[in-house]
Amino acid sequence: MVANRIPLYRQAQEQLKTFIQTHDLRSGDPLPPEAVLAQELGISRLSLREATNSLASLGVLQARHDRCF
Repeated sequence: MVANRIPLYRQAQEQLKTFIQTHDLRSGDPLPPEAVLAQELGISRLSLREATNSLASLGVLQARHDRCF
């Protein structure tokens, strides 16, 4: 069996983008709490944090007061 060589945070980025699209979130809409979102996506909170930080640095998400929009 070949291991997936895509880093977990990159996989989490794609999962998060898909979540945003499938839940029809718009600019300014808050994401669910980190623990809830990590559980729903089936990833660790650390992977989710890395993904949200990366997406924020790319301008896809905007973090405000410890929340991502």
